[in-house]
Amino acid sequence: MKIKELAVTAAGIIFDNEGNYGSVNKNDNGAVSVGKLQWHGGRAAALLKKIINAEPDAKSILGGALYGEITGGANWAARIVTAAEAAKLKAILTTKAGKAAQDEQAIADVESYIRKGQSYGLTDAGALIYFADGVNQYGTASALWKTIAAEALKGAGDVRAMYEATIKHTNKYLTRRKKVYEKAAAMQEKEDTMTEKQLR
Repeated sequence: MKIKELAVTAAGIIFDNEGNYGSVNKNDNGAVSVGKLQWHGGRAAALLKKIINAEPDAKSILGGALYGEITGGANWAARIVTAAEAAKLKAILTTKAGKAAQDEQAIADVESYIRKGQSYGLTDAGALIYFADGVNQYGTASALWKTIAAEALKGAGDVRAMYEATIKHTNKYLTRRKKVYEKAAAMQEKEDTMTEKQLR
């Protein structure tokens, strides 16, 4: 599978675990998270700025204060929003421009997660998809996911090895990890079966 195909598959799995286009988590560990990939803090502000640039009615949707804050490049690293602000953010996130910007940003982000996994030595498609979901949740600088990848590569380096390494190194979000493992493993099995048929 090419990186773009992997990213599309991984993005679908990540979307199932995160939000939807209009999701707004007003206080997600100290800052707002928005959209179907739950962009957090400064990344949320950057996404909203892209949407504003593409949405002609952005100022009327957000109101002058919120619009000015986002377009002015405010640092959202610790920005928590009110219920009223969350409603305005949801409104702009679910516009046509909002959905298009999220789709575009999601694939770009997931491709970067897959490249990060490859830089650690992962080559298995299922392992890279599994890695992408973890990195989306923890961040690309996560030492945990570098450790998990290294541990998996001591064995088969496949999605099962990634899942086993996860269990060995953390007890957080294991329900999500198991769900992603099962989806990535099923996808991998289907692809392997198709490849076998093509070889025959």
